[in-house]
Amino acid sequence: MTNDELKALCESNARAIQATGEQVGELTNSVTAFIRKLDDEGLKVTLITEVADEIGGDVAYLERQSNRQDVSITALRQDANADRQLFREQAEADRQASDRRFEESNRRFDAQLEEIRAQGQQIRALLSALANTNGRIDSLEAAG
Repeated sequence: MTNDELKALCESNARAIQATGEQVGELTNSVTAFIRKLDDEGLKVTLITEVADEIGGDVAYLERQSNRQDVSITALRQDANADRQLFREQAEADRQASDRRFEESNRRFDAQLEEIRAQGQQIRALLSALANTNGRIDSLEAAG
């Protein structure tokens, strides 16, 4: 090869090396941009993961609160049912006591009414006896 050919070959290689260098620079820039984008996306994924974890924690807390409230509501329902049952039992006992007092009052009333009727009969008998006595006195006075 001649000197000119070598020179032309060297210049050609230099241009090829320069073009390759430019392509490598562009590729480096593309790779750097891609890595930045991945980092940004990774940061976004990290933030999303953190937010999801925080929301998961909030959901777990709300579930615990809901369970506690369910337990409280169940306890309150049981207390209310027990109170209702106690009220029913007390109302039934009160009703039975009232029925007993009413029956006793009726018995006393009936006994008093019977006494009054007996007294009425005695009064009628006495009035009848008085009328008979008055009749005899009238007869004696008329005879006398």
